[in-house]
Amino acid sequence: MKQLLSILAYTPEHAALIEESWLTLDAELRGDAILIVTATEGDDEELY
Repeated sequence: MKQLLSILAYTPEHAALIEESWLTLDAELRGDAILIVTATEGDDEELY
């Protein structure tokens, strides 16, 4: 069973940094998870 990790990023640049960090994690750890990064550009009020 995989876990789902969803992260809200303020900008696409922030999303890119999150992806870079994700890729530094051990492949075995990443293999057990699905990462979804959403860049909101600050338009995220309805998400909360």
